[in-house]
Amino acid sequence: MTRRLLASVVALLLVACGTSPGVRTERADQAPPRPSTDGGSAVPSSQPTTETADTGESGDTGDTGDGVGDVLFPDLGNPGLDVLHYDVDLSYDSITDTIEGMVGLDAALTTDRTEITLDAIGLATSEVTVDGRTARAVTDGPELRITLPEPASAGDEIRIEVAYRAATAERSSAIGLPNGWFNTTGGSYVLNEPDGARTWMPCNDHPSDKATYTFTISVPRGVTAVANGALIEQRAEGTRDVWVWQEQRPMATYLILLLTGDYEVVESTGPGGLPLVSAILRRDRAEMQPFLDVTPGMIEFFEELFGDYPLDGYGIAITDSFGGLAMETQGRSLFSRDDFSDGGLGPGQQLLLAHELAHQWFGDAVTPARWQDIWLNESFATYGQWLWMENIR
Repeated sequence: MTRRLLASVVALLLVACGTSPGVRTERADQAPPRPSTDGGSAVPSSQPTTETADTGESGDTGDTGDGVGDVLFPDLGNPGLDVLHYDVDLSYDSITDTIEGMVGLDAALTTDRTEITLDAIGLATSEVTVDGRTARAVTDGPELRITLPEPASAGDEIRIEVAYRAATAERSSAIGLPNGWFNTTGGSYVLNEPDGARTWMPCNDHPSDKATYTFTISVPRGVTAVANGALIEQRAEGTRDVWVWQEQRPMATYLILLLTGDYEVVESTGPGGLPLVSAILRRDRAEMQPFLDVTPGMIEFFEELFGDYPLDGYGIAITDSFGGLAMETQGRSLFSRDDFSDGGLGPGQQLLLAHELAHQWFGDAVTPARWQDIWLNESFATYGQWLWMENIR
């Protein structure tokens, strides 16, 4: 992650250095359950199944969530829950800047539970089901608190489905930098590190809980939707196009890529037949070719140092964002066109491309279980970028 990297890392390290060494951080699937509470009322199943449990604004980040004991971000994560797979089915309206749809989670319980929570901020939830049965739920500060239809035991696997609607807008992260859903002219992109995913989808928004994903994104006809993984289907439905992407390697929520807009999906192959799938704004197609061309050789270089490329494919995605954006979104790194628009492959562009590619080994394939170890991601990627710069000198 190079986006305002110095400010981000310094902020995280300052917080980490100020915490007690006696605080123990636990993985999301090992944290003890929070006792069930009766706070907030739920409505009958014939009505929308969620309401706000307190008198504050729904999803107020000033409230405290259950969390999994992360020293830097104590609100994040959900005790007793190990998400195995997400089905993210969204319809995006770029005119009204809203999304609506359903997120399904296949999850295993790691402790006995009568309720579970999901990280969720600013989501208007209309229905929640567990294993096909309507479940009572309340918005409780930064979380959606769901009462299970019947008590469940550690080791049980359940299917949770949440239907919701949300206004798409960037928010300020816990470290003061913008993240969440960004609207652009005719499209959008997301930035999720460290806590942005919960602002546009209900999830277990902590890096200790990695899962596989299927993204089904509905957009106006002629608009392209791009997400992590492989494109497995594209179809027309009335006046809209539906794009289906599947990420089969476990991924943390902060590494989600989701773009909509006037993109061309460019396919080629890398070392050993590795699929290379990139997303380039159509108006920039010719100017971006040098950055596509350098990628296979860069992968080969890092494979000699770090071992075989660890994921199922790679590519770059260049979006219409503020300058300085560079993010190691899994399997398809995200960049700003402002930093590449002249088509020149100079030292700055080489550095950005190398840094985010190195993250695919360090940060994506191997991910820290707690945010205070983010320096490991950045130190390895920074080391990798300078090895590349020395190589091309």
